[in-house]
Amino acid sequence: GLLPEYMVPAAFVALETLPKTANGKVDRRALPLPPQGAEAARAAPMPLANERQRGLGAIWEEVLGIRPIGAADDILALGADSIQLFQIVARARRAGIHVGAQDLLRRRTIGALDAHLSDASVLPPPTARRLPRLSDFRRKANQP
Repeated sequence: GLLPEYMVPAAFVALETLPKTANGKVDRRALPLPPQGAEAARAAPMPLANERQRGLGAIWEEVLGIRPIGAADDILALGADSIQLFQIVARARRAGIHVGAQDLLRRRTIGALDAHLSDASVLPPPTARRLPRLSDFRRKANQP
């Protein structure tokens, strides 16, 4: 079968054996970097056009460890895993950018995500709910 374009690796590195962690899993941090030519062969990233795009770009760079990231770079093609997607969502929300993991999977570039967030049909961010206090329960318990 054919792989979708975003799943085709940009570079290959031949190894005798894969480095392992103490648990026997592949130690991704110990894997060698691809040759510099592969990184240089990547097209120049599309510039980030506005403050929200630059904020998302900084978060993606920090979480994925890839610099620079452009507005048209596909998050899955960059190698993001599910944990990194949730880290990006959490950091974006702390920065006031209200996205969900499904948004990242449906709109996999910063440009597409920004266009979606700019769309007037997008629901506003959820309102903050007040957590119940012990006094709330006491009041209810004392009511007949």
